[in-house]
Amino acid sequence: MALYVKASGVWGAASAVWVKISSLWTKARQVYVRSSVVWEKMFPIDLVFNGTHEDSTATTVYTHTSIPLLVAPHANRRVIVTTDTESAVTVNSMTIGGVAATLLAQVESIFNSGVVYLSVWSALVPTGTTATIVTTYSESVFRDYMSVYTTTNWDGVVGTVASDNNSTGGLTTTVSIGALGAAIAIAGNATKGASALRHGPG
Repeated sequence: MALYVKASGVWGAASAVWVKISSLWTKARQVYVRSSVVWEKMFPIDLVFNGTHEDSTATTVYTHTSIPLLVAPHANRRVIVTTDTESAVTVNSMTIGGVAATLLAQVESIFNSGVVYLSVWSALVPTGTTATIVTTYSESVFRDYMSVYTTTNWDGVVGTVASDNNSTGGLTTTVSIGALGAAIAIAGNATKGASALRHGPG
């Protein structure tokens, strides 16, 4: 479902709605319309891929500085970071722009010569156009590889988490992406990690 507005006699799909609160105009994070006694949201999650970053130094704490945040500063801006370690070591904590991040998911990935852990973290970072991201592992790892995403209209609630291990080749798993929702997929092995973004229908 989409929200349409009429401007200069022409109907077009609205990409945003602004509301005035205490004389200040602000962009609405989401708009709901009631249809057949069901409330439906109008705008998809505006999840934006910001890029990947790598540090091949063997250490326990990695600090990535001046990471671009491609969504403009906003009270509801959330930064999402995926990690791949190249080691059977978990992430103990992460800060994004000085804000303590929340662990959304962490899964084990098995390949033919060992194990890596993949994780997804998130934090509300309302200010700044860049951020310093600090990742602390439970012990020293060979390499830190991460992908960064930003959004302003996701409430931080995670739906389905699914994973697959395959020591000989391709990986397969299934998740359900709701209307106007989005999913992030991450994969890793002994050499490199990768992530991908997919938006749901609507």
